[in-house]
Amino acid sequence: GRLWLAFREDVLLYGCLCFYQGNHVVYWHGAGFSEHLHLRPVVLLQFHIIEHAAQAGFRWYDLNPSGDLAGVEQFKKALGAERRSCDLWIK
Repeated sequence: GRLWLAFREDVLLYGCLCFYQGNHVVYWHGAGFSEHLHLRPVVLLQFHIIEHAAQAGFRWYDLNPSGDLAGVEQFKKALGAERRSCDLWIK
């Protein structure tokens, strides 16, 4: 996995944890400080994560389920994400 962090003038704004396997990058979780969200650090971070994944040859960027949270779904749609179904595998 990789922890991605967004800073502004040495102040931590937001962080994202991504996992990498095969051709697949999964955005697992992100969190930030509410007083900095108006700066939209998650948008900048997503840009860099996607750019890095594309340059490294990954084929899929998975934003994971939205938990039926309208704001999360709207954010993902604005990034150009498409909802896909996924079978659950249990070993």
